[in-house]
Amino acid sequence: MKVAWQFVLPALLGLAAGALAAADPAELQRLYMEGVHAVNGNDLKKAEKCFKKIVAEAPMVVEGFLNLAVVYERGLQWGKAMDVYRKARTQHPTSPRIPVNMCVTLLRLIQEGNTFGLEGEGNRVREICGEARRLNKDDPTVHSSLGDMHTLLVDWDDAAAAYKEALNLYETAVRTKTLDSKPWKDGFAPQRTWSNLANSYSRAGHVASAVEAAARALAIEPHDPHNLALVGTIRTTGRKFDFQTRVFKRRSALILASRMAVRDGSCPSGKWSLEFAWPLDGSTVGGQEKKSKKSKNTASILNVLVTNPNTRSTWYGLFDPPAAPRAVLRWTIPSPLTPYPTRYHERTIVFVELSDAFIGGPSGVIHRDCVIYAGGHGEDARLHETNQFGSPVETITELPGPAVSLMSQNMRNYYHFVCEGMVRLVLTLQYLKTRPDIPLSSLTWILPSGLSYTKPFLTLLGLEDLKVYEYSGGPNRLLVSQLYLLDWQADEIQPALEERGIPVTSDADPYDDSLWDVTSWPDFASLPTIETGRELAHDPWSQFYPPRAGLVLLRDHIRSALGPVPAGAWHLVYLSRHDSMTGDFGIRVVRNEEILVDALRAMVGPSRFTLFRGKDLSIANQFSSFARAAVVVAPHGAGLANLVACSPNTTLVLFPMRPHVDNTFGHMAAALELDLWIAPDITSYYYGAYSLLTSSSANHVLDAVSVALTEKGLAHTPQQLTDEPFDAWLEEHPRHAESSIEADLESPSSTATTPAPSPTTKATKATKATTNSKNVEPTDKKIKQETGVGDTVVRGKKSTKKKAKKVASDEL
Repeated sequence: MKVAWQFVLPALLGLAAGALAAADPAELQRLYMEGVHAVNGNDLKKAEKCFKKIVAEAPMVVEGFLNLAVVYERGLQWGKAMDVYRKARTQHPTSPRIPVNMCVTLLRLIQEGNTFGLEGEGNRVREICGEARRLNKDDPTVHSSLGDMHTLLVDWDDAAAAYKEALNLYETAVRTKTLDSKPWKDGFAPQRTWSNLANSYSRAGHVASAVEAAARALAIEPHDPHNLALVGTIRTTGRKFDFQTRVFKRRSALILASRMAVRDGSCPSGKWSLEFAWPLDGSTVGGQEKKSKKSKNTASILNVLVTNPNTRSTWYGLFDPPAAPRAVLRWTIPSPLTPYPTRYHERTIVFVELSDAFIGGPSGVIHRDCVIYAGGHGEDARLHETNQFGSPVETITELPGPAVSLMSQNMRNYYHFVCEGMVRLVLTLQYLKTRPDIPLSSLTWILPSGLSYTKPFLTLLGLEDLKVYEYSGGPNRLLVSQLYLLDWQADEIQPALEERGIPVTSDADPYDDSLWDVTSWPDFASLPTIETGRELAHDPWSQFYPPRAGLVLLRDHIRSALGPVPAGAWHLVYLSRHDSMTGDFGIRVVRNEEILVDALRAMVGPSRFTLFRGKDLSIANQFSSFARAAVVVAPHGAGLANLVACSPNTTLVLFPMRPHVDNTFGHMAAALELDLWIAPDITSYYYGAYSLLTSSSANHVLDAVSVALTEKGLAHTPQQLTDEPFDAWLEEHPRHAESSIEADLESPSSTATTPAPSPTTKATKATKATTNSKNVEPTDKKIKQETGVGDTVVRGKKSTKKKAKKVASDEL
C-alpha cells in the first residue's frame, strides 16, 4: 500500500482582503508566483526565500507556511519542514489543512523508514492524523489518509473503520447527487479505498468481509488485475484448500500478461501470452500419456527434460499401513482442526534449456516471441513485478555465455531462499554431473542482489568459486543467449483445474466473464482429506513446497559441510519470532512465550537448551543449532527453513495457524522424515499473533516434549506449569488481555449488503449487484458451518474417527 503523497501549492488569489491588510497584496502575489516557478524549476533555494518572506510579512496567510514546508520536504529537510508545521499550528490552530499535510508527511516518512526530524512528532502521529480527521470530518480523502496511517501502524481494525467512513461519505454524496459540488471530488479514489479496506479486513482476520470489499473494488473496474490478485491472496490466507484462489490469481496473471509491454519492441502490448507450466509433451504420468497443449514458444525451447522419471508422482509421508519414508503426525491434544495433510506427491523435476531468453523481475523468464513462462509457481509468478519493462529508463543487460537462473519468488524471505533457491542449486549441480556437454566452469549463476546470506551459504557448501551474477530486478532485464534452469511442478494441478472447468492455457480470454467463475466459495464437504491424495492440486500454497528429493539432497549437503555432530551433543531448540522491530505485536509472535521458554530450559538444563533467534546468528550457526536438535518447538515462520539441517526422526512441535492454510512445514516434516506434533490449542491467524499461552496449552507442549525425549532415551526433568505465571504476566501486560486476531470465515452470502450469487453468476453481474447498496458496511458476522473433526494420529495409526460436530467456522 502506497501513501498518496501530493505536493499542493495553493494560489493566494481569492484570500480575504482583511487577511492581507498588514502586507502588500500585489507583492505577496508576486512572491507567490515567483516561488511556484522556482519550485517547478527545482530551484528550492529561491523558492525557500520567497515563501519565507511571505511567512514573515503575512503570518496570517496559512498558505505561506504550507508552501514553505513543502519546499523543505522536496529538499528532504524533514526537520525544517516539521518546524514550519509546528509554527503553523501555533499561528493557525483551527486550520484544517495543516494537520492534513503533517499527517501525509509523517505517513510517507514512516513508510520509507525515515525517522529524521520526527523526534517528538513521530509518537504523536495518531494525534496529528486524528486532528486532521476532526477538522475535515466531511472530507473522505482525509479519512482515507487516516486509514493509511493506521495501516502503516498495523492498526487494522482502525484502518478499516477509517476507510469505511471515507466510503460512506463518498457514497452519500453519490446517493444525494451532490458529488459534483464537493471540493474533494477529483482527489478521492473509491477503487483504491475499497482495495485498502479489503486489505485491512484481511489483515484483521475478517476474511469474507475482505473478499466483499475487494469485489466492490472490482465492481468499479471488473478486470483490474491487482484487485483480482488481492481477492486470491485474501482467500489464500483465510480459507483452507480454497480452490477458487487459483481462479482469481490465474485470471489476474493472464490480464497482466495481455497488457505487457517492453521497450525493445520485440513484442507489442496485447500480443503476449502466458504459460502456467512447462510443456511436457509425450511424457507419461501414472502410465498414461499426458496431453498438454503445445506451447506457442516450444520451437525456441531447446529442451525440457524430466530428471526424476522414476519418482515423479510417487507418495511420501504418513501411510496406513505404515511404509517408508514416513512421518509421524501426533496432536498434543485431540484436535478440533480440520485434517492436517500428511502425505504428498513428489514433484516432476525438469531441467529447462532456453535460447535467447529474457529474465525479468525476481522470478519470471520472458522469451522473445511473446510468451511468458510462469514455471512451477504458476499463477503465483508475480507478473506485477514486471510492470517497469515499458519504462523509458529500462535497461537490458546481455550476459555472455551460458547461465543458470536460481531466481525464485520472494527470495529475500529466508524460507524461499533456502528451500527453493538453494534446493534448485543442489539439484542443478547434481543433474549437471550427467551433462558433460555443460562444463561447470563455463556457467554464470544468477541470484538476486543484496542478499546477506548468499555468500555465507555458498561458502558453507564449498561453492564460493561459483561465478555469481547478482540481478537487481527493477527496470532492468537480462538477455541470456543460453539459459538453464531447474524447476518443478505438480502433475495433478492442471488436470484438476480442467475438471473444474478452469482455463489452463493462454488461449483463455481473461476478459471473457463466462469463462471465469469468481463467485462461489468452496464446498467443505467436497474438500480433499488425507486419504484422497489431492493435496497438491487443491492446496494453493503447494507451489512453494519443493520436491522431497531436493530437500533431502540439500540436507545431505548441509550436514556434510557442518561435519558430524558429537555424540551426545543434543539440544532442545525453541524458535522465537520476537525481534526488536515487531516486539509483542509481530506476525505470528507468541507473546508470553518466556514462561514456556523458562520451563523448557528447566526441563533439559541451560547447557542443552537453545533459544533460537535466527537474525542473531550466521548461516552456519543457524544450521548447527538445528543439526544438534533432538526436539524443535516453534510457531509457524520462515526460521523453520533450518529444519533442512535436522537429522531424520528429529521431533518438531509446531504451533499451527487457524485455519492452517499453509502446510509448508508439515510438508518439510514429511519429506525429511521428522516426528511431527501439532499443538492445536496454540494458534494464530496468518497475519495475527498467537493466542496467549495458558497453563493448559503450555503443559500440552511440555508433555509432548517429554514424551519425545523419553522415546529418544534422553534425560530430562518433566515440567508442569500453574496459572500463576500466566496471570502475573497479564497483570504486567494488560494490553494483551484481549484475544489475538482470529479469522472470521463468514460466507459473503451472509452479508446484508451483497446478494448471494449463484455459482453460475458471472463476475460482472456479481459485482454490479453490490453497487446499488446504500450502506458501506460489509458485515463481520460469523456463521457456523458443518465440518469434520480432525483424525487423532498416534504412531502412524489412526484412532477411531470422532463423530463430526458443528463448530464455529473460525475454529477451522
